[in-house]
Amino acid sequence: MTPRRADIGVVRSVSPARREIRVTPPAGAENLFDRLGLVEVVLADKVVLRCRVQEVRDETGGKILTLTPGVPRETVARMKGATLQVAAEPEAEERAYTLEELNGLTVLDKTGSVLGVVTSLYSAGVNDAIEVTRPGGGTILLPVIEQVIAAVNVERGEVVVNDIAPYAVEED
Repeated sequence: MTPRRADIGVVRSVSPARREIRVTPPAGAENLFDRLGLVEVVLADKVVLRCRVQEVRDETGGKILTLTPGVPRETVARMKGATLQVAAEPEAEERAYTLEELNGLTVLDKTGSVLGVVTSLYSAGVNDAIEVTRPGGGTILLPVIEQVIAAVNVERGEVVVNDIAPYAVEED
């Protein structure tokens, strides 16, 4: 079964050097940009690209999306005129994820506050670990165990964590 998708706008201009795309959302779609983590870009030739979003900023008449460094600049240059899509509704069932899929995801606490972004992965045999770079600097090392990881939504680009105090190793 193909998941339902929602159009959230058309790319009206691009800045490949900054990996930015300027999007004009249709009326009523502005709320779909809240905590946006992953988008599908449908190019003119119907090629669909899945891209992670690093940041969304408001702009008069639209939004500016900064894509993660994993999106090549040459790809950003091809996006002018493309349609952006997201999942219309969350999937009813959580799917399994791989350690590699966590790289680049935003880490949130249970209240929705951003703790940082997963920037490194460590496969340690018994328990894997992720390194989270905090917005103000510094890093946190977290084990990938059910006591820490509450939920992973790769589609939204998010990892939600429980209370990390007993498990976190912080570095400045």
